[in-house]
Amino acid sequence: MWLQFALAIALCAVILYAPGYLLTRAFSSDRIGCIALAPAMTLLLYETLCILCGAAGMRTAALSLLGQTLAVVLVMCAIAHIAKTHGTKSGARHARDEKGDGKNHIVDRAGLRDELTAYLPYIVFACLVCALCFVKPLDGPDSFAGKTDNTYHLNLIRTFVNTGNWSLFHANIYSETAAAGSPGNVYYPAAWHVVPTMLCELLGCSPSLASNALIAVMLMLVVPTSVYIFLRTVLRKKPFALRLGAVIPLAFGVYPWQLIMETKFPFLLGITISILSVALLISYLESVLTGERRPIALVAFLLTLVSSALVHPISLFSTGVICVPYIVWTIWRAVTAKGETKKSQVKAVVLIALFLAFVCAVWTACYYIPGMRAITEWAFEPYASISLAVTEAILLGFKNFPPEIFLALLVWLGMFYSVYRKRYLWLTFVFLFACGQFILGAISDGFLTHFLTGFWYSDYKRVATTACIAAMPLAALGLEIVVRICQLLFRSLTRGTREDVHFGRVTVPLACALVSLAIIFYPSFKLPGSSHKTPTTFGRITKELRDWNSLTNSYAVLSADEMEFLSEVKDVTGDDVVLNFPADGSVFAYAEDNINVRYRRYGPFNASEDIVIRTRLCDLSSDAEVRQTVDDLDARYVVQLDADLDDDATLFPNGSAGAWPGIVNLNDQTPGFELVLSEGDMRLYRIEDAA
Repeated sequence: MWLQFALAIALCAVILYAPGYLLTRAFSSDRIGCIALAPAMTLLLYETLCILCGAAGMRTAALSLLGQTLAVVLVMCAIAHIAKTHGTKSGARHARDEKGDGKNHIVDRAGLRDELTAYLPYIVFACLVCALCFVKPLDGPDSFAGKTDNTYHLNLIRTFVNTGNWSLFHANIYSETAAAGSPGNVYYPAAWHVVPTMLCELLGCSPSLASNALIAVMLMLVVPTSVYIFLRTVLRKKPFALRLGAVIPLAFGVYPWQLIMETKFPFLLGITISILSVALLISYLESVLTGERRPIALVAFLLTLVSSALVHPISLFSTGVICVPYIVWTIWRAVTAKGETKKSQVKAVVLIALFLAFVCAVWTACYYIPGMRAITEWAFEPYASISLAVTEAILLGFKNFPPEIFLALLVWLGMFYSVYRKRYLWLTFVFLFACGQFILGAISDGFLTHFLTGFWYSDYKRVATTACIAAMPLAALGLEIVVRICQLLFRSLTRGTREDVHFGRVTVPLACALVSLAIIFYPSFKLPGSSHKTPTTFGRITKELRDWNSLTNSYAVLSADEMEFLSEVKDVTGDDVVLNFPADGSVFAYAEDNINVRYRRYGPFNASEDIVIRTRLCDLSSDAEVRQTVDDLDARYVVQLDADLDDDATLFPNGSAGAWPGIVNLNDQTPGFELVLSEGDMRLYRIEDAA
């Protein structure tokens, strides 16, 4: 199984990177920039083709999608080659890029060798952290967390495999053979689900294993590369801070780890692509200020916006929150470039005011769009006092996480430095604004909370991701300050020989980076004389991932015995409709074993036929309405995975056992049901005389 997982990771990297890299390399010589942009471009191509195939009624398959994508890429590469060959204006610019003039890259770059020495540590550290903090806690490569969002992600992957319709306009977790009355075509930003679907088809693996493989690739490649490009762009005048930033990409608890623990995978990928969008916009605006004008950066920016929207539209608002302060600073520099005279300053202030008024108008309009109301009015209960929420923000201990004191120190050092060097002040503003959003959501649930945080479902964890992204370059700046101080101390204690100078320039920064890595990622530990562990952020992360992916402890939504039983159920039921109580773990029976269960979410299920099934199915033999409902649903079987159920499965209304007496109260003596399979407290019943 682990060998298959390793193969899935390798294949996932190829599927996610190859088409996009070939495409971007046709238009840019910046190899690392092309690697960073590859997933966004690949997903854009995949989902566009999936939408077209869905609209045309054509079945999508992994090999055909790969072939179609490569055909499109080859055509676009040929166009780029012809443009260069014929000496068009854009082709001439690109030709100068190939000669190395460095003026028309998607993002600025140094020599490839020098850049690799800065970039590769990001990947090495990320692979190490991924192995220790994500892969190791898994209870097998196909284990998964029984979280609410995962019921949709894993079931949708299975649906895509079964139906061959991978369009985001047909993101229905019920297959074509699902129970009557299932919802029709459903819109959901499903670009993230396409890659695991391809892995399932090509390797014959389960959706959970394919999902874990994609998460691993995101942690090892997508996130660190995107953060590297972001830091390379923002810290272009601070190459030393860029190199030290290799310890930063996976250091924050909320992004990406809490999003993984909460199984918010599409949002994680969407906001990671949005980091690239920010870098591309900065690159373009800086080129405008210097008179170079890099239109390819603007085109790439727009394409990444579309790609992130296909993965998760909410990421667009995160992009906006990060970009607006930078645009304000750019307007100020553009207007006052020839000298900060009073007239130019007044003009800049007026233009900035008009721009901010435009932003507020767009924000307000989006808030009141009817289609957005379901998102903006989503309620999360306040959980903290003002003092607690402020303390959590200051120490980066956003909800449910121990404070990251050392990392917070680096961030605040970077913020103080930004006051000194104004070019980074906009990052401080983004960080403080996002922290303000988090604090507001943590302490209240009023109109202002929904207005300012509603585009993130008013979810303080999603809001905090913006703060983490803005904090990354600040933390890198803070780490540089720490290293410079250590170097000064070292020089004051040595004689200044050549060996000492070399040690101070190379070994001290390396030692500081490794010590920082150890402090940030240190697991929970016991103090002498204490019987309880002192929690750390990554101790908490690994524990939760281990608990939620376990097949044996109380968190396990499906045990190993239940998964084995479900494989036997599939052999009996085939494609027939199976009624189930979703909170006993059977909510994942479709995803993991392709069993056609009716209930594939935790709830709520309040349609008239579902109310009958939930509350009165056990009265089948004596209740004509129940019999008619079962016949209408074409249901043939009922599965039970737990005999002794309590009321702790209340993730949604009607999620507890008390709301499902029609199924929970079934037993071997209930008339109208024939026992087919039995093992421990697990049962499969055939509905007698079903139509």
